Amino acid sequence: MVVIEKYQVFETCDKGRGIKALEHISPGEEVIREGPLVFTLTNCKTRGLHCDYCLAAPDNLFKCSNCKYVSYCGKACQVRDWSIHKIECKCLQKISPRQPPDICRLLSLILFKYYVPSKKGRVTDKKDIEGLLSNTEHITNARKEAFFSFGAVLNSYLQGCGIDLQQVDVYGLLCRISCNSFTITNSELNSLGTGIYKTSSLLNHSCLPNCIAMFNGTEICIRAISNICPGDELYIAYVNLLDTKYNRQLELKEGYMFQCECSLCNHSSYNDFLMKSIKCDECQPCPCIQPMSPDIVVTNDQKKSYKQYFGGSVNIQSCSSDFSNLNKANDCCDEMDHLYQDIKIVPTPLQLQLLHALINKGEQIVGPTNISLVHAYEVAMDGCLEQEQWTTAYEYSKKLVKPYLVLLPQFHPSVGLHYFKQGKLALHIDYLKDGILYLQKAKEILSITHGSNHELVVTLNSTLKNACDEMRIKQDENIINRIYSDMQ
Repeated sequence: MVVIEKYQVFETCDKGRGIKALEHISPGEEVIREGPLVFTLTNCKTRGLHCDYCLAAPDNLFKCSNCKYVSYCGKACQVRDWSIHKIECKCLQKISPRQPPDICRLLSLILFKYYVPSKKGRVTDKKDIEGLLSNTEHITNARKEAFFSFGAVLNSYLQGCGIDLQQVDVYGLLCRISCNSFTITNSELNSLGTGIYKTSSLLNHSCLPNCIAMFNGTEICIRAISNICPGDELYIAYVNLLDTKYNRQLELKEGYMFQCECSLCNHSSYNDFLMKSIKCDECQPCPCIQPMSPDIVVTNDQKKSYKQYFGGSVNIQSCSSDFSNLNKANDCCDEMDHLYQDIKIVPTPLQLQLLHALINKGEQIVGPTNISLVHAYEVAMDGCLEQEQWTTAYEYSKKLVKPYLVLLPQFHPSVGLHYFKQGKLALHIDYLKDGILYLQKAKEILSITHGSNHELVVTLNSTLKNACDEMRIKQDENIINRIYSDMQ
């Protein structure tokens, strides 16, 4: 079968190589699907729960009998991994019970694959790795110091494995890993590992992406989430879009060593206005700008988007208020942010009580899309689910929908996953009609971001079908009950 690619690799003016469309691409279309050049299971919370080769999570895993560090779901994965692991295994045994840092392990896997000759003396072509952008000239001093420390650790870790690190540009490889690696996630966007990909790693970043990266095990799939015209560059988001410009730029500078100049960052007042919005005493409930700024750039489409979900006459320009509650709003946001940072995975019962109080306070002071309030909603919902406070969790889920719709792209997996969770929660508390509605909305988005054949979407369709069948049964029961009542 002849496969006609929908994209072309090209040289950009200032971002190295990029990828552009050769034809029109519609939302949901698959653009790239490929396996990794190298990858590693990195999350300490997932090690021992997932296979180190395929990232599956079976009931039983089998550890390597020698290093007792990596685990496999079966003999097949162990055999496929052996060509690399037979070198790594000796290094892991030597430093046991210590473990190599994630970035050192990923770099060592690159060295084992591309710099160690096979028994026949062959060496894998390095051009796929060495051709990746390194951005060494933009690296921060803090990252330089960290890389030099990693280099010392790597030297100790690889002693005796036959690699002369003096002949390898270790610093350049660390920079390439930092700039080009993907966080491998499961279908629910939970982190599993890190991988580098031949083509997908060439995709550049935008805070207004037109593509999304999803994973099936270690395989990456790049799918369009908006209409893309021939000649348009394909973009994904390297960072969390539910964050202010300052934090996005900081993460990009520290992790990827560049400054984003997408249209959202160049004209970010609208975006940051929503995420930093407050309510003034004089014109509630209309949110005002925080901090006050005369340089607000807001398009009519953006005003329309906000009004579409929140309704009413929305004034998104600075008002004449003296912002007497600005300090109070900042203090409240600081409290919510500190608590959000302190929460490890889900809030403890005490933290959940504090969240309830802070949310009640914040709703009176800040705008509904204020990012501190949105984060508080998210962890409060998770805490309520953990404590089996189903109704309260459902109320928080409803408060998150509109901020997500305003702050995130139309087809974003986080929105679809939220609708799916919200739908299941509604069904659990017998809000059958609402549950079906949310599951239908989840299907519309996840079919685009994950693909209609993805196992998550298959599960969603099954849940939706069962809910619709239950609705029909209840409707029939209501008809029978009405007939019986009329007979009395």
